[in-house]
Amino acid sequence: MELISGAALVLSIVAIIKVSNSESRIKYLENKLQNIKTNTGTINIVKAVADSVPAITIGDEQIKTVNQVDRQTEDKSNPVLLWIKDNWLMKLGVFLVLLGFVWALNYAYSAKYITETAISIIGLLVGAAVLSFGFIRMKIYVTQGSVFMLLGTALVILTAYFMKQMKVIDSSTVLAGLMLSALMVTSAAAVLYARRSLSVIVLFIALMVPIILDTGSHNYNALYAYLMLIVLGTIWVLALTGWRILTLMSLIGVCIYSSEGIMYGFGVYTDAALLFAFAFAAVFFITNTVSLIKNANIESDNVLPDIIAASLNAAMISTFVLSIMDKEGHVMVLMGIAIAFSFAAFAVYKAIKRPEPFMVYSGISGVMFAYITYLLLDENIKALAAAYTLEVLMLSLVTYILSRKLNTANNLLWLLIVPLILIQESIWRVVDNSNVLLSDYILIIFYICTTTAITLFYRKEIKTQNVLNGIIPFVYNLIWSIAMLQSLAIIWGACRIVFAGDGGIMLALIIYAIIGIPMYIMGKNREMKVLKVAGAALIGLTTLWLMTILIAMGAVYRIAGFIIIGVIMLSSAFFLKKKN
Repeated sequence: MELISGAALVLSIVAIIKVSNSESRIKYLENKLQNIKTNTGTINIVKAVADSVPAITIGDEQIKTVNQVDRQTEDKSNPVLLWIKDNWLMKLGVFLVLLGFVWALNYAYSAKYITETAISIIGLLVGAAVLSFGFIRMKIYVTQGSVFMLLGTALVILTAYFMKQMKVIDSSTVLAGLMLSALMVTSAAAVLYARRSLSVIVLFIALMVPIILDTGSHNYNALYAYLMLIVLGTIWVLALTGWRILTLMSLIGVCIYSSEGIMYGFGVYTDAALLFAFAFAAVFFITNTVSLIKNANIESDNVLPDIIAASLNAAMISTFVLSIMDKEGHVMVLMGIAIAFSFAAFAVYKAIKRPEPFMVYSGISGVMFAYITYLLLDENIKALAAAYTLEVLMLSLVTYILSRKLNTANNLLWLLIVPLILIQESIWRVVDNSNVLLSDYILIIFYICTTTAITLFYRKEIKTQNVLNGIIPFVYNLIWSIAMLQSLAIIWGACRIVFAGDGGIMLALIIYAIIGIPMYIMGKNREMKVLKVAGAALIGLTTLWLMTILIAMGAVYRIAGFIIIGVIMLSSAFFLKKKN
């Protein structure tokens, strides 16, 4: 152990000496470049100035230093990877010094040279000294200073952990206060010198503090109070810097710490945990919404962290409500959440005119309303399907009326898949003509009428905006085709009710021919491709059924079916417009 500690210290000293030598050479080059710049009057050479040199003014023009350029570059890169790659040799040396210091104190304690209290005092003093040195160093060299500040913070946290294990101080609150003090100083330096990577690392360490000080008591009041303090500090940093990734990180931390209570229960802290959950949800909801509205630059700002945070926040509070609250309160609370996200969706869209946040917020609201509908109508699948259909259509219409964006409203129509799945049982009963009820016909007709109405409305808007190709016309044509197929199922079932046996099948095929041929003629004469293809498909389907079904019927039905349908098809020739 002694050999390892000694080797670690030696390597650390060598690394620091190397870094110091490198710094002196860089400083020499700085001075040379500064002299060249002064003598020649050029300003392009300033790009070579080293880290944290104050801004240089030549004439009336101020030139950005490398440190300023580095701050801009850092915001566009992965902050953690950038921090690791930048001056990695120094960071390795600091890590080795930290290990050597810990092992040295451990050796001194094992050999009974010093007591637990003395180790605690030494650790805190050294940590505070290194922390102070790092803060001062950041005024000249930002990267080096941030590394020393992390070293000082680590020393304070390790010392606090040692004090907990050795029971030098029994109060977890006092130990958490020591750790937070070091973290707050480092965080303030990260904000002051615009080091997002440093801020990310500090937040990660702060979220690890409850694990470091875990006493096994599962005191969720203390845990959530600490997390709320971290969240509020994160929002303060966000307000000063705009680093929205920190909000997402803090929300993920809250969710991770809540997972055990969700799965196994919060015990005596259930009511308090629910109140904290509402408080967290409100804070994150307001923060995400305001952050999206304030960052309205659609070209440079990435809204992904806020979008993910909004979705995760909705999932978190919904999980708390459904897991902890009584069922009587589910509908009321979820309704409030849905309304809040609905208003936020339109407020954000009006402010920044971006579809992504609007789709996420309105999607969350739609899911909430859908689940509320399920809670109210879970025993009546037909009523649930009808309600879902109306909700989707109203959501799409309101979205289009407010945004005038066909693409946004079009994406919401994909939600019609849910009620379509719910009515499949009714469709199969109608087609099979077994155990069919009047409500089955009513449900299918309702779906057909509402979806046809929405396609007719949007068809007019598509022509007005001259959107003739792409996904938008495809979706509306798909909805119309599904409504057409359901209409055929209604006709099939109704004919089999009116005429039992082969007579009903023959009547259905005749009606199909009567519908398909005019559709084909109208589509061909008016050059409406969709109508023409639908009519041709229906004619082909009727012919196929005619050859496979009627051929197996009795002679009378077979002869009558072929003749009637053949005459209908022949008559179409008199209505087609031919070009000479």
